Amino acid sequence: MSRKKITLTLVIIVLLSLCACSSKQKEEQDSDRGTPVQAAKVESRDLKREVMGIGNLKAEQSIRVRPELNGIVEEIHFQEGEKVEKGQLLFTIKHDKIKHKLNAQKAALAKAKAQLDETERKYNRYSRLYKKGATSVEAKDEAETAYHKAKAGVDQIKSKIAELQETLQDAFIRASFTGRTGAIKVDPGAWVKAGTALVDLVQDKTLQVSFTLPERYMGEVEIGQSMKVLVTAYPDRIFQGKVYFVSPSILGATRSLLIKGKIDNKNKLLSPGAFASVKLALEERKNTLVIPEQALVATKKGYTVYAVEDKTAKRKKVEIGLRKPGIVEIKSGLKSGEKVVSEGHINISDGDKVRVINQ
Repeated sequence: MSRKKITLTLVIIVLLSLCACSSKQKEEQDSDRGTPVQAAKVESRDLKREVMGIGNLKAEQSIRVRPELNGIVEEIHFQEGEKVEKGQLLFTIKHDKIKHKLNAQKAALAKAKAQLDETERKYNRYSRLYKKGATSVEAKDEAETAYHKAKAGVDQIKSKIAELQETLQDAFIRASFTGRTGAIKVDPGAWVKAGTALVDLVQDKTLQVSFTLPERYMGEVEIGQSMKVLVTAYPDRIFQGKVYFVSPSILGATRSLLIKGKIDNKNKLLSPGAFASVKLALEERKNTLVIPEQALVATKKGYTVYAVEDKTAKRKKVEIGLRKPGIVEIKSGLKSGEKVVSEGHINISDGDKVRVINQ
């Protein structure tokens, strides 16, 4: 092969290589054309419409234990803060004088019963004699009067005994329900009046939470609705509860609706008196479509989004529903699985070529 032919062959090869590189670069440039954007898929999720209220926790049962009679605190039968059962003895009030009076009345009752038996026999005897004409009506009436007087005396003593027995029972102060005791407010040996505070007793296995909402929610709150309760002591924990009471009337001063719920507190993590934030679920929507909130473009007539179709931005009008932090419900205008521009839509218009950079 001559030198000229070899040179021509080399030139042709170089030209073909340059053309191939140029074509490849052109393809790469074509693929890189379009405004860079970030996109997100339309997803299906369960959403809840919730409203927040502020309230406080209260024990389901709470009483201040008080004596019903004056006397000296003879003995305390429990420790502060411990669990006590219904009927368990808590305090004993000194009751020697009551027992002495009771024993005296029991002795008087025995004597009165003996007297009653005697007057009853006499009355029955005079009644028989009167029927036979062997005694006067005055004698029979006198025997009857003595009998009824003795019977009234027995009844009176029985009444006093019953009253003393009841008073004696009052000397033994028992728990009226199963619960936990608070701080003891008296010491053994202290003289107390009837009504003196001795100790608080609370049943905190279940707690109540009372809170208010604006009156506009009156038609949306129902008994049985679920709620989430948050307290400052456990900022990362959510306690579940249910509504059991909705006030039939609006509080006049604040124009608000009073609501009460119950929370299971078997683990004793919560304490009565604490403040609580309550999230009440007014509505729950299953498998609803959502997109990132920043994908929305506000217009005078509503909202639009830019859907990504074949590397092209397509403006679509959407109807939105619930809004949660970072996401928004789409009621119409999009389908599950579609991609929408979540960042960069400020730089594009309908029909522009786009390049998704977060794929």
